[in-house]
Amino acid sequence: DQEQRHRKKYLDLIMNDKTRDTFITRSKMITYIRRFFDEKDFIEVETPMMNAIPGGATAKPFKTFHNDLDMELHMRVAPELYLKQLIVGGLERVYEIGRQFRNEGIDLTHNPEFTTCEFYQAFADVYDVMDLTEELISGLVKHVTGGYETKFHTQHGEEYNVNWKAPWKRIEMIPALEEACGEKFPPGDQLHTQETNDFLRRILKKVNVDCSPPLTNARMLDKLVGEFIEETCVNPTFITGHPQMMSLLAKYHRSNPGLCERFEAFVCKKEIVNAYTELNDPFDQRLRFEEQANQKAQGDDEAQLIDETFCQSLEYGLPPTGGWGMGIDRMVMFLTDNYSIKEVLTFPFMKDDRQDKPRMAAEVVGIEPMPEEGIHKATSSDTIDGDNNNNNCRQYGVPISTLSPDLWRIRLQANLAYTSKRCSPATYAPRGAFRASSAASIDASSSSSSPLGSLSRTIGGARAGNQAKTTFWPETSSKAAGYWLLGSAASVFGLVVFGGLTRLTESGLSITEWRPVTGSMPPRNFEDWNKEFALYKSSPEFKQLNSRMGLDEFKQIYWMEWIHRFWARAVGLTFALPTLYFVARRRVSAPMAAKLLGITSLIGFQGFIGWWMVKSGLKDDLFAPGAHPRVSQYRLTAHLGTAFLCYVAMVWNGLSILREHRLLANPNKSATELQTLASPQLRRFRRSVAALALLVFCTALSGALVAGLDAGLIYNEWPTMGGGSGALNNLSQSVLGGSLAPPAKELFDPWYSHTPDRSDVYWRNALENPSLVQLDHRILATTTFTAVMALWAYSRFPRPVRTALPAPARKAVTAVTTLVWLQVTLGISTLLYLVPVPLAAAHQAGALALLTETIVLGSRVWVPRRAVRLVARRVAE
Repeated sequence: DQEQRHRKKYLDLIMNDKTRDTFITRSKMITYIRRFFDEKDFIEVETPMMNAIPGGATAKPFKTFHNDLDMELHMRVAPELYLKQLIVGGLERVYEIGRQFRNEGIDLTHNPEFTTCEFYQAFADVYDVMDLTEELISGLVKHVTGGYETKFHTQHGEEYNVNWKAPWKRIEMIPALEEACGEKFPPGDQLHTQETNDFLRRILKKVNVDCSPPLTNARMLDKLVGEFIEETCVNPTFITGHPQMMSLLAKYHRSNPGLCERFEAFVCKKEIVNAYTELNDPFDQRLRFEEQANQKAQGDDEAQLIDETFCQSLEYGLPPTGGWGMGIDRMVMFLTDNYSIKEVLTFPFMKDDRQDKPRMAAEVVGIEPMPEEGIHKATSSDTIDGDNNNNNCRQYGVPISTLSPDLWRIRLQANLAYTSKRCSPATYAPRGAFRASSAASIDASSSSSSPLGSLSRTIGGARAGNQAKTTFWPETSSKAAGYWLLGSAASVFGLVVFGGLTRLTESGLSITEWRPVTGSMPPRNFEDWNKEFALYKSSPEFKQLNSRMGLDEFKQIYWMEWIHRFWARAVGLTFALPTLYFVARRRVSAPMAAKLLGITSLIGFQGFIGWWMVKSGLKDDLFAPGAHPRVSQYRLTAHLGTAFLCYVAMVWNGLSILREHRLLANPNKSATELQTLASPQLRRFRRSVAALALLVFCTALSGALVAGLDAGLIYNEWPTMGGGSGALNNLSQSVLGGSLAPPAKELFDPWYSHTPDRSDVYWRNALENPSLVQLDHRILATTTFTAVMALWAYSRFPRPVRTALPAPARKAVTAVTTLVWLQVTLGISTLLYLVPVPLAAAHQAGALALLTETIVLGSRVWVPRRAVRLVARRVAE
């Protein structure tokens, strides 16, 4: 009866010599390990078994309760954090052999309480520890067995011949997984991202491996390692190259970003050792703890909490340290050929096997209670000593003077058993006790003596307020959303340029009906083409301008407009559907979700304005003699302006998301960068960039008025505009041979006024008179050019500005300057050559490119308040 062997170990020891030999071997192993470390000048220490915060390993802890302190505590899951604090204190070589407690499953290799050995050595790294591991374990095997080869039998009868002699095999984790799964894994510094999470889910499905939730990146990688790497490790093998997110306390790899300096030793497909170069950067450590907190929020009960005491100790300086941990029980299993951990534990944990309700002590000895009193359970006032002894005995209907010593002992045991049951931790542990005690310990640790104490207190109030809020939105938006926004912006850029081509080729009025769904399909046969052509023949544009156009020519302009409309619908769908996905799946922050929905609404409004613009070119009054069949310049400008707004919103928010991720990747460096950007020297520069962006936008809109009125087809000269009068024009005539502006009578023609008192003559000429519209555009373009050159000079010559301006911002200024020169060249060429289609299209694209680079420049010098708060929180936490 194997169960009785483990329940009654004393009988097992009496009957089975193998059991006694196992425990004798276990004792020899522990003695050897102690002697090994003692001879290398290590100091054996003892650390607390009960902790306010369970740390040092990714495991679910046991909880207990301290009645006097009214404080919830946890049985330790690992001694690591305490041992490293001893290294900080100057004990440069320490080790501990002791019990750990983890509230996890029980199987052949796991018991809720088990024995480990951990050591920490200052001024050593993972490679030193790897060599020490081979020396220790190979020597241990030789000491216990007399050689380096052993046999091990599994539960299913498999026999493994294990050679423990050094050196051991070494396997890199990610390359091995790539070979096993047949796919290239993301680079190390991307393994923590949501994109990698999606990739790993796909890989699990591909290789038909199940992973229990929550499906965090760390858990899925660990599952793949267990399936494809650990299963190959029969002889001692080191698995190296772990991602940082799987190794909360390990130091980042010195040459591979995203990985850490860690190894796990496996024998017979089971882990026996875990070791790494210890992380000694307090800022990085806080970020790792925060990542664990995120995993805990996703439902991972084994994720660790933030240990403020440990983080504070790192601020005083942990030297480069190698850390190591080994399971004693599992090593005993391998060296004694026992596949069950119960065989190597003197008293393994066993499930309670009682089926019936236990009998009371009075029932055991056959005491009959008095009918009028009976036997009742003790109350909080019941005691077993002092004046209450007689009362307690009367509960059983027996005077104390008649109780024999044996009956009194049974009575005492029964009362004690019930009292202990009533006062158990499960009964009296308040749910909020741990939270309150943790908060108290955190507040206590943030003392004035801590280097980060003042910074922690600075944002402490805000952090406490934030913890009280419950939100389903992530703190930051997914990187995928940022790239998608920039991709959508690129599509809008192309659509705007193509829309300009439809205006230049006069194709915009070739489709005379608005059919959002059925209009998405072009004519498919000769009859359909004739129907479309017949509709166009009834339009003012055909009657007035294209009355001699044939079907083949109509097809050319029809396809131009059809592609434009289809492209616009595609932009709308490829933005609206991903927006719903990102918002519904909480892949973006709450502010970003509102912005995405706003952009989606703006795109819908843009489509409405597009049709509203086309309708203005189909009105019946355009059939009148002298009328020019074209769309309203007001609606064209509104259409283009809305497209520009959509584009700018996509670019700005996409850059903001990516910038936020870049800042949070290294918050300490980012804090310095943001502090530089917030300096007073750059305040005026930022305002100048904002003003320049507005100026470029207005110049582009004035260009839309020029296109809507065909104002580029008059005064095709530069820099003069006819023969105006006035002192300035007289001077320009003498120098340039022409006037800089047409005559005032031409610029403010009363013919454009619609009111008897001519009160609207100025603004109507400014928006409807082609001469004044072209002059306005020239003035705005010249002002934009001058402003860009002034900004370039301001970024180069004042020393404080040049010093404070980041290198990416200086590059953006250079790009803006280059684009404005190109844009001026295109504008003048377009004018001089009577607006040829290629030059005019390039000029419109140049305007949007100049606006884009100005927005990029703004994103590089702007101080994002939300990102500042997030960076400050990361640095402080």
